[in-house]
Amino acid sequence: MNVLKPWLPLITIVGLGSVIACYFMSDHYLRFTEEVQLASGELIAVDRKFKTEALGEIGGPGGWDAKFNSMVIIRPLRDGNPPIWQSEIGLIPILFDQDTGTKEWFVVTTFYMCDAWRKIGKPKLPYAEFRLRNGQWQQVDLSPQHIGRPANILTRISNKAELAYHTINTKIERMSAQGIAPRFNKITEEWVGCRN
Repeated sequence: MNVLKPWLPLITIVGLGSVIACYFMSDHYLRFTEEVQLASGELIAVDRKFKTEALGEIGGPGGWDAKFNSMVIIRPLRDGNPPIWQSEIGLIPILFDQDTGTKEWFVVTTFYMCDAWRKIGKPKLPYAEFRLRNGQWQQVDLSPQHIGRPANILTRISNKAELAYHTINTKIERMSAQGIAPRFNKITEEWVGCRN
């Protein structure tokens, strides 16, 4: 007589439940390419990579946070392109461009979770700016001229399924969907958010 036979349904349910829980609580990897319109009018393409952490379902459908993400220009390939920009603290690019005055490349980032805000020094506004100086991305104070500028980087990203290639039009469609906070669509000058 098989001793496990009466326990088989329970073992099956526990096993399946464990697999499902591991899937929802494990890391996910995303990669896609998107077109980016620079202030100069030039259209470039960047490669984006993410390692995401699923958040629980408590109080709603859950969500995710970026444990790692990166962005690099893949088209056009030329001298003078900046090196890869990356974050391991949950920052999400919102604006990527080249300063017309200084010719410095810059990335303005925001975040989904307040832990990233604390790690960048608890700024008044929900953004961190990075400028390429001496071949390195360096965090600097948010430049006032960015206030009001629209995002040119996709911030409404699905961690379940993402298009392999986002055109300017697919990004506009995604970013104009209801429910997205204004701070993800443009650099805002007001924000009520994280607490110490």
